[in-house]
This record gives sequence, structure tokens and C-alpha cells, in this order.
Amino acid sequence: MGYSWLDAAPIGSLHKTTDLFDLMRLWFLTTFAVFSSLFLAASASAQVSSGGAPAITAQPVEQHYTILGISVEGNTTGSGETIIGQAGLYKGEKITYPSDEIRRAIQQLWSEGIYSDVQIVVDKEIPQTDGTIGLYLTIKVTQFPRLNAVTITGNKAIKTADIEKALGLHQYQFLRPWEIEEAKNRVKALYEKEGYHFADVQFNLVRSTKDTANSDLIVTINEGSEVTVRHIDFVGNKQVSSDELRGVLENTHEKRWYKIFTSGSFDEKKFEEDLKHLVAYYQSHGYRDAAILGDSIWVTNGTDLNILIHVYEGPQYHIRNIAIVGNEVFTEQEIRDHLGFKRGDVYNVEKFDQNMRGPTPDFNDVGSLYYDRGYVVTINKEESVVPPDSVDLTLRIQEGKQHFFRYVDVQGNTKTKDFVVRRELFTRPGDAFSRAAIIRSIRQIAQLNYFNQEKLTPDVKIQPDATDVDVTYNVEERSSDTFNASVGYGGSLGLTGSVGVSFNNFDMSDPLHGGGGQVLSVTAEFGQQSYRNISMSFTEPWLFQHPTLLGASIYSVHYAYQYTVDRTGATLTLGRRLKWPDDFFSIKWTLLGQHSDITQGGGIYLPGRHDEVSFEQSISRMSTDNPVFPTTGSEFTLLNRIGYLPLPSVSPNEPANYFKNSLFMRFYTPLLAYGGSNKLVLATTADVGQLGGVGSHPYVPPTERFTMGGSGLATGFYTIPLRGYDDASIGISQLGGNTLVQGGLAYMRYVAELRFVISLEPIPFYLLAFAEAGNVWSDFSHADPFTLKRSLGLGSRVQVPAVGMIGIDFGYGFDSQHAFGPPSGWHTHFQFGRGF
Repeated sequence: MGYSWLDAAPIGSLHKTTDLFDLMRLWFLTTFAVFSSLFLAASASAQVSSGGAPAITAQPVEQHYTILGISVEGNTTGSGETIIGQAGLYKGEKITYPSDEIRRAIQQLWSEGIYSDVQIVVDKEIPQTDGTIGLYLTIKVTQFPRLNAVTITGNKAIKTADIEKALGLHQYQFLRPWEIEEAKNRVKALYEKEGYHFADVQFNLVRSTKDTANSDLIVTINEGSEVTVRHIDFVGNKQVSSDELRGVLENTHEKRWYKIFTSGSFDEKKFEEDLKHLVAYYQSHGYRDAAILGDSIWVTNGTDLNILIHVYEGPQYHIRNIAIVGNEVFTEQEIRDHLGFKRGDVYNVEKFDQNMRGPTPDFNDVGSLYYDRGYVVTINKEESVVPPDSVDLTLRIQEGKQHFFRYVDVQGNTKTKDFVVRRELFTRPGDAFSRAAIIRSIRQIAQLNYFNQEKLTPDVKIQPDATDVDVTYNVEERSSDTFNASVGYGGSLGLTGSVGVSFNNFDMSDPLHGGGGQVLSVTAEFGQQSYRNISMSFTEPWLFQHPTLLGASIYSVHYAYQYTVDRTGATLTLGRRLKWPDDFFSIKWTLLGQHSDITQGGGIYLPGRHDEVSFEQSISRMSTDNPVFPTTGSEFTLLNRIGYLPLPSVSPNEPANYFKNSLFMRFYTPLLAYGGSNKLVLATTADVGQLGGVGSHPYVPPTERFTMGGSGLATGFYTIPLRGYDDASIGISQLGGNTLVQGGLAYMRYVAELRFVISLEPIPFYLLAFAEAGNVWSDFSHADPFTLKRSLGLGSRVQVPAVGMIGIDFGYGFDSQHAFGPPSGWHTHFQFGRGF
């Protein structure tokens, strides 16, 4: 039942336009209350001034109400009871006027975020026996439209699914005006990223024919033409050429017919980043005051984008003086040596700041000098310009107190036992704080290959007002056990391959769970031409929790092709991590005992039973940062072996001895970093080896002789990989009309491999391009680096959990596999669990 404006006013109302009658009604009541108060006050004042007793001032009377009922209007979704519950009002509630309860109810409904208008009005008033007035209230709401479906039309350059993803809307979502505008801007940004800067995007909400309670969103797109950057010009540059500045732009490039790999697309956000790169480039060349004054962008011919950038170069500054204040721990000269700048140098702002605070790639900056000695230093730089082109610099150093590691913890290792991780750490409680020690610890944990590389992070907490530093290494376990398999084909050898399983985080005391850092592996190799090799090995890298390695292996070999031999043997290995020349070095000694039963020598072996004992020493250094995709560091191995081989058929008292030397080096150079990690890496490898006899009866076992080619999986002898050629095809010779694997006594191999990582987690995957060259010679005196077999190719690698590294390479050999003949041509090489 409705009321006229003379009736009681609504208890509360909140909407975008106020009803005229409500305003008049409120004005009338307010005016009446004001005049009544003034009249009462005047009367009281008159009585006091005339000497009478002071009158009692009348106070405004609060009117009390009782809610008799609540109804809801305007809701298209949701029940009335739900809306009443959201408002927080209930039947029988006692309220006053003016009412905080009504205001709170309106605010609560607004906070739901689904209403565009909310009103609470009085529908009916009934006096009550208790002196209050009973009210029937109506909650009037207007809901935002709710989405039923999205229809997209007019898109050709961008897939509908990509536009839907950019919209970020879902069915039955309430469409608030600002959210609709944000969705439209995301679609426009998507088109701008693809070069369609004049795309028109229109939204239209219509009542759904299938679900009348909700609305359909019609997205109409007029894509327009794709614009391409055609010209980039500069104004104001006098010292740096425009061509040089164009090269500084990392994301914005001119499209020319001869620039095959340049798209010419324009991205506004990336362009803003490029402008910052320009300023940084100028400052790195001493132009401290360089700035971008502005830029102009316009389109010609409908699709050609033109960019004009206004730069201010300013003078090129040189360093006049460097003052150092506040240093006590290190001398001024030590700080200057790490700073790397002197009087007269061009003021490279970026390099100076990096050398001052760090860290630099080699951690040879001033900040690292302090951090690696336990001082959490603060270094501030002050600049004083000396006209016209000089600058004085002052370094103010606050050294503070020396800090020490207090707590060192490991979190997240659900399988790997704590001591396995802790023994790799270079941060120990009580040691002086060192940033280099934390970085080295992270590298050592990564080399275990037990954890997710991208989740491996240290949490360093420096206690306020104290000298304590707490470090927590957060890790995430991943599968480290692998099943390895390799296949290949090598000329006279036929099909070759291997299969094996390796438990890389084994624990002899808890074999079912593992996590002890030990390695247990079983491998079987096979060859189409009657070959098999079964081996098993076990390694304890930390004997009695000391950096001493102890390993053992046994093997059994049967070979029956050019000769027939059965061989059994065992090895015992002892190793130790070294601290000199640095702590990346390690040394290993291996003792090998082997028994051979040769029933047919084939003109290569002497028939009979032979026992061999050999001793091998290897010195290694490995400083890589990642076991799967190394980006920095190097690998180095120098191996020396001496073999003792009694040959009864030659001379029981004069055994034949032989030696083997090899040198392997590999270096990793990062070329391109993106997103805080190195994406493009150059790996260069040099590998050389030599064999020879010793004593009056020099004799080298055929299985030790070198061959080369393919994936390095040829059986029965030592084969060096060389892609683009068949397995073990290099180093063979013709004897008596039959092809025999004779092998050589010297080899060289050089590899340059460019690797680009696609992802590291959850599954590491990278692409590669390679160039290789190598050869095998009869002895080292005939080695000739100008007769190397060359190849080029492409490949990829993926690290599959529980399988290991899987790869495929396509290599083209430019030279003959033998002394004469046509080029080797194209070859495909599969890899399972091994690398080149």
C-alpha cells in the first residue's frame, strides 16, 4: 500500500537519484525540528534572564519501530530470503529512526557486488500497543546482468579460444561495468600484441533467448589491418649513430625484405622497455644526463608504422676523483681494485653501480668482498658534477658488525635424508656469513639432481639488531632413478644398444625407500653380432660421511664375431674431493682385475687364458651449475692408466704392459638470458686420447683401441661419439679381405654445440645445433688435425622422469667414413640416457 508525501518518510533509501517527494518530506521534518529547538531555547533563555527557574529544554524524541514484515522486489536470481539474509534484517527487530540498522543493511547488500541499485522503503505503517510503530519494508534491488554465453564474431587473425581466454569471463558471472571495460581492454591489448593496433572491439549485452534470466555477451570485432614497423628514426643524437641506436632496441625492429627473422611487429609495452634500454645504453657510455624527450608514432599507407624518437645526449662524463669513506675492514686500495674504475675512465653508470654493490658474474665486486667476509654492508654513492664533463664520486660505506650463520636448515626433502643435503653445504653454523658460500651450496645441491631446479631457493633471514643469519634451503623432490636405453647401428657391427636401470639416490640400509645418496646401477649391452655385456656397480660418494668415494663393479662379457672371448672382471674405486687448487677438484683411483678366456683369436688376440691388472688415476674438475642443462662453468678430466697383461704364449716371465692417457674439457658460455635465467648456451668440447705399449713386449688389447662414430655405443671396444657417421665406422681397417675393427692408438675430437632451453620444469627440454670434427689414427705420431672428419646437425633433448635423457640428432657427415669414398651423408642418432 502506497503513501503520499505527507505520510511517514521511508526509514532509509540509497539509490543514484533521490525521489522528489522524499526530499520535500525530509525538508519539512528537518525544518520543523530546527524551529522547535530554536523556540524552546529562546523560551528557556527568557525565563533565566527574568529571574525565574530555568526551564527544561525539550530533546528530540526518537521514534521506535518494529519490523512486521520484509519483502523483496527486482531480484532476477536468488531468493528473497537470501537477499533479506544478506541485508541482516529480520522480522520482529526493534529499530529507531534515524536507523543505523537500515544504513548497515544497505551497505551489506552493496558489498555483495551484484547490485547496481539498492533501496529500502516503507510499504506500510501500523501503530502497535507497545507504543512503537510497526513497519512493512520492501527491499528494492537492481542486479547487474549475469552472463549466459559469449559469442565472438569478426575475428580472423586470432583464434576464438585465445580471445575467450583474454576475456576472462565465465558463465553465470555478474557483469559489472568496470569488469566489462577491463575485458574489452584485454582483447584490445591482445590484438595490439599481434600488430593490429586499430582493431575495434564492441560489446553488446542482450537478453538470452535460452535463459531469459541471464544475458548473452556479443563481442563484435573489426580487426583492421596489421601494422608493421617500417621506419625508426632519431632526432638529437650526435655522438651515437642512428644505426647503433636501432641495434639497442631489443623488441622493436624495422621490417626489411632482407631481415628474414624480423617480424616488424609493434608492442607498446615492449617499446617502453626499449626506450629505457636506450637511456641505459647512453649511460653505459658515459652520457649520464641522457634522456628520451619524447616519441612520435604515426601510420602511413594504412599499415606502415613510423617511429621518431627524440633523444638528449648531454656531455660524456669522465671520472675525476673517487673518494672512499667509512672503510675499516678493507683498505682503500682493496676496494679500488674490486671497483675496477680509475681517474679518467668513462663514467659507465650501470657498470660502476654493479661493481660497487654487485653481484658481478665473477663476484669480484665491492659488495661481494664484504658479503663473503660476513659483513652485510651498505654502500651509498654520491655524485658531484664538475662542469663541463667530469664527475667526482664518493662512496660512503657502512660496514656494520660481522655476521655469522646461526641456523642452517633444509625443508621439503621428503625422500632424501637430511645428512645427504647437509654434507653438500658450504654454510655451517658458526661460520662467518658468506653470500658466495650460499651460492656454492645451491650449486652443490643442484648437482645432486634430486630436486626441482626451479624450486631450489634459499631463505636468508638476517636478524635485526643482531649478528645472526639464519638460512633455510627450500627443495622439492623429484624422481632421480632412471631407466636407460640406447640403440644404434654401426656398419660391420649391425644393431647395437644397451639397457639399464640406475638408482641414483639409493640407500643400502633402507633399500625400499632410498634417499641415502648412494648409486646402484645394472646395465646390459648387446650387439647383433653375438655380443653381450652385463655389469653391476655400486658407489658410496661419502664414505663414513667424509668426502671420500668408494665404488665397486663387476661385469661379464661375451664376444663372438671376429674373435671369440669370454671376459669377467671387477673394479674397485677410491676417490676424494680436493681443496687444492680449489674445491671443485676431485681425484679417483681405480684398480681393475680381469680374466679372459680366448678360444679364437682371429689374428688379433693370442688364444688362451689371460689375466690383466690395471691401475687408473683420474683428476677431474667440475664447476657447472646444473646437471641437466648447464649454463656456466666447465668440466675437465685427465685420465692415466697403466695395464699389466701377462701373455704366457709370448713369455711367461715378461708380461706386456700398456698405457692410456686422455684429456676431456668442456666449457659452457651463456649467450642469452631471459626471465632471470640463461636460455641460450654455447658448449665447446675438446677430447684427445692416446694408447701405447710399454716394455720389451708392447701390446695394446684390441678392446682398448679407439674407434669413432655415431652415438659412441659400439660394442667390444672403446668408441668415441661423432654424429653424422655410423657407429665405430672411423678407425677400422681391411685385413685379409675381411672388415675388422682394428682401431687406433690416438684420437682427437672437437665439438661446438649451441643449446636453447625451452623449459626446465617440470620436464627439461632443449633444442641444439652442433658442429663436430674428429678422427682416429694408428698412433699419435700420425695425428693430423687437418684430416678431421667433419659434421653438422640439429637435435633435441628431453629429460623424462624414470627414463632419463632422451634425444634425437640428425647429423650430416662431410667426409668419408674410411680413407676414401663418398661423404658419409645424413645419419639419425637416437639417445636414451646418454649424451654427447
